[in-house]
Amino acid sequence: NFRLALMSLGESGIDAKTSVGWTFKQMAMHCAGWEDLTVTRLRALRETGKPATSGVDTDEFNARMAREADVSSAEATLARCLDIDRSIH
Repeated sequence: NFRLALMSLGESGIDAKTSVGWTFKQMAMHCAGWEDLTVTRLRALRETGKPATSGVDTDEFNARMAREADVSSAEATLARCLDIDRSIH
């Protein structure tokens, strides 16, 4: 489970850089952001029957998620991931 793996890193581990240069916290926020956007789009599809574009520039969205992670605590980032998971189920 992705969320459990993140939580197992602890606060210091989640701020560590990965081999691609992002921190684990930035990667978590990136995943949470895209998951949230996808849930929103799928709900709209279910309600209207019409697919919708994301409405975002991919590179800008990714950069924004990384910036949000930089100013968020590890706890807040993990909470956002868990909140999105709960909204799906």
